Amino acid sequence: MDDTMISVGIPLVKDALAVYNTSLLAYGQYLHLANCYQTGSGKTYTLWGPPSAMVETPSTNGLQGIVPCIFEMLFDNIQREHENSEDKKISYQCRCSFLEVNYLDTLGHSCC
Repeated sequence: MDDTMISVGIPLVKDALAVYNTSLLAYGQYLHLANCYQTGSGKTYTLWGPPSAMVETPSTNGLQGIVPCIFEMLFDNIQREHENSEDKKISYQCRCSFLEVNYLDTLGHSCC
């Protein structure tokens, strides 16, 4: 388990299971290269991992981003709670939304 999951992911899952709304934000700067604005600060990689991690189930090399790790931990905890609840009825509702804001495009910057 990497530092990001320990410092961000585990507390986020614990808060979600304690019925708090949680959010995860990845911010990174655009790089100005050859009169072209490009990303490359690692936001997508940090959130999702390498492209192969999105198609392999589960990632055998341990390279997953924080989002798949959070989902796995969250649903493992829900499953464990369900198995340990005996006859008590426990209900969870999980919703997830993703939003990408590319503000440079709206400001008129275009790449090459």
